[in-house]
Formats: sequence, structure tokens, C-alpha cells
Amino acid sequence: MASINKVLAEIRKAKPRSAWENGVKTYAIELLDKQKEWRGGAFNLDTSNYKKVILGGAQDWKQYSEGASTLIYDEDIAKRLCNKSQLTKTRNGELRPNPKESWLDVQVRALYPADMMIRDAIVAINAPGRKTKKTTGVQ
Repeated sequence: MASINKVLAEIRKAKPRSAWENGVKTYAIELLDKQKEWRGGAFNLDTSNYKKVILGGAQDWKQYSEGASTLIYDEDIAKRLCNKSQLTKTRNGELRPNPKESWLDVQVRALYPADMMIRDAIVAINAPGRKTKKTTGVQ
């Protein structure tokens, strides 16, 4: 099993190449930091229990996000996930990101690769040298 501190260190090594990737990395770190704080320090994670732990009782990322377990304001979500031109286009999150999604939907979409980033870090720690799928574009 991987300690949460080792998983955080593995994720912090990632070098994002875009605002989206940086936001995904920030979500992954935030998810783990929150659990570390709630649980009072280091604890172990493995691929069978990590998702249940970080969802904290929510059924999925949509429920997690709608339950205000992470960012709740459109502007904050936009600032975390968008580059300067996207922020300008949406007036810093005042306008919808696109006709089919709300900012909360975009956040949910970003939490999935953050989840995969955590899983990949756990796999990398538990099985050094084993290749994981590139799920977020962040290495």
C-alpha cells in the first residue's frame, strides 16, 4: 500500500503543460490533502480503496461536486481550469463554458482525470517500473 504522503509526492512531480492539466493536478492534490487533514495525518491507499476514501461518502464525482465538497463558484472553477483566453471569452466564469455544460459539469469532468492521476500514482508507488496509462496529459 502507498502512504498518502508518497502519493502526494508522486503527483507533485507532474509537470502540467496547460491550464486544464494544472487544474486537474490541483484537484488531485486537493482531494488527497483534504483526506489527510480529515484523517489526521498519513494513511495508506491502494487501488481497491482510494476512490471510496476520497469520495468521502459521495456516490460519484457529480454528487461530490454538487455537495460542495470542492469549488462551488463558477468563477473559481473557471480560474482553476481555463487559460487567459478562455477566461476572457467567459468573462472569468460569468458566462457558461459552452452551450451544453455548466461550470459544475466542467469541474466534474476535471475530477475524473484527477481521480485517474491518484490511481496512477498509487500504481507507480506499489509497482515501480510498471507503466500506467497517460490519462490526463500530465506526467
